Amino acid sequence: MADGIVRINEMMGWETQETLDKIHEWWKKAQPGEYEVHKGDISNADPDTTEYVLSGFEATIKRSNAGGSGTTFVGMILGYHGTTDLMGRQREKAIDQLKFQGIDYVLKNGIQPYQDDRTVPIGRGAHHDGAWRVFDASDREIHVEEGEASEIPTWAIAVPGEQYYICLLGGPRGPKPAFSYKREWWGIFAKKDEFRQNGFGSGIPIVLECSFDAADLDLRMNQPIMFQAEEDVSWYDKTTPILKANNLSPTYGLSWLPEDMREAASEIFDPSQMFVQFGNYVADLGDVHDYHEDNKTTLQSGRDVGPIFTIRGTVDYMDHAGRDEKIYGLSAEGGSQHRMSLFSQAIRRDDSNAAIYLSVSKKLLDDFHAFQVNQGDGWFDYTAGTQVFAVIRTRTWENNTTGEQMLDADALNIYAIPNRSHIAAATPDEANDLGSLGGFRSD
Repeated sequence: MADGIVRINEMMGWETQETLDKIHEWWKKAQPGEYEVHKGDISNADPDTTEYVLSGFEATIKRSNAGGSGTTFVGMILGYHGTTDLMGRQREKAIDQLKFQGIDYVLKNGIQPYQDDRTVPIGRGAHHDGAWRVFDASDREIHVEEGEASEIPTWAIAVPGEQYYICLLGGPRGPKPAFSYKREWWGIFAKKDEFRQNGFGSGIPIVLECSFDAADLDLRMNQPIMFQAEEDVSWYDKTTPILKANNLSPTYGLSWLPEDMREAASEIFDPSQMFVQFGNYVADLGDVHDYHEDNKTTLQSGRDVGPIFTIRGTVDYMDHAGRDEKIYGLSAEGGSQHRMSLFSQAIRRDDSNAAIYLSVSKKLLDDFHAFQVNQGDGWFDYTAGTQVFAVIRTRTWENNTTGEQMLDADALNIYAIPNRSHIAAATPDEANDLGSLGGFRSD
């Protein structure tokens, strides 16, 4: 059974307990009588039954993962480019304007959350007579939605201290959803049907833009992945190709290749090779500032956006505690921001303290093991002296004291090289035992 569990783990990107839970859930629905006989635990089943259950479950998830729309792509996620709350600016503007100008003004005039003349109309919502209802400035009912009072609609925006809700009007079938997210990933991809002949073609990494259900998924980085998506172009630059997906059922590993090709392909898909070949790799840390200047993009607002690229260095410092105030950029997600510095022998020839400083999000630490290394038998904390690849996006900010333009880098991915890692010593349980103090009091 263990081999089957491992295979499903690798294919779906699940942990063992998650896989077992899903197997039991499927088994209970597919064969409820047999499920009860074995007391809902596959470990109680004989080998033949175990084989039947695992094979049936694997076939089912493969069928379900064949769904979706678009072309099938294969490749590797090299960086997490963050999640954008598409409705955030409109929600915040509505609440702020209501706070300072009152509900009557907001219902009558709407809000202007953008730096142009676009107006978003606002409605007032409440549960009344067994349904959720929306009213305009004239108290005219403009939308009705069946539901219990406890079933808060997706469009409802809570107003602090009030019994009513507000909503953003202008949706195709009523109020707009109060929350809508877009999640982006950066990686190297190729059409599955073309990979065997052309590999990754031009070798240019692009963004995978996930919306709706696909925005809820945390994809696995640094592993071969297969998924379906549509080809499109970026909204801010129509010459930049991207991939788009509204629903995703990704699988991981190289099972999509013939068995006789997998060993050779595993060398191509080694993360270290992928970063160097396809991750816009800048080998010399001393070239980071120049690479930013040569490849930055100036937006219509006048703000500069730096490029995404990969560097390699030795860890000098890691801030595990992080900070939860004054956090900016891609590294703000998750509630706290953590600092990390990398160095190389080349940049320390002239300055013994030279380093490249990175900002790492709490999400990258918690969900993508930014400060851990995978040694094959689990994830382990690493220490200074470990060599890592870091996928970063640079940005500049002005020093309020000196007026100098400073460079910062948000981490999209931190990959510790397994055979170049220093594992942190485990703290024994007795280290926190104060019994040996013999009742000593500090007061």
